[in-house]
Amino acid sequence: MSQVGAPGEDQLHPDGYGWFEHDGRVVRFFLEYDTGTESLKTVTSKLADYQGFPTDKFGVLLFSVHSACREIGLRTALSRALGSYGPGLVIATTSRDLSHPHGPAGPVWALWPAESGAAVTQRLRLADLPERGPRIAHHTSTCW
Repeated sequence: MSQVGAPGEDQLHPDGYGWFEHDGRVVRFFLEYDTGTESLKTVTSKLADYQGFPTDKFGVLLFSVHSACREIGLRTALSRALGSYGPGLVIATTSRDLSHPHGPAGPVWALWPAESGAAVTQRLRLADLPERGPRIAHHTSTCW
């Protein structure tokens, strides 16, 4: 697992951190890859670390879970853990049993708003999730 943060700051331990560029948009994200071996209470307890970190300045928090049933359970657990005030960061969830030709780049992500909790009203492409953080020029050419 990687660590994100400067020495002396609280450390995050996401399963991944990355960015996705498409049509001039850059979506940065932290990834929590859930296999279903931890309780949902354990999964949602990780939110405290993200809330203590300036996550909103660096990315969206993505939860990828193994099944649609687990995603509904996670979204319900998020509502219980965070209440109606919301986490102060953007969260999106997906279920790996959703199939799409573009995989996780396709319209498989559901934003978690505190107001609707477990309900999934729309699926978005990874590129359509909110952009967070500073604009940084990345070289996409393989030739230097």
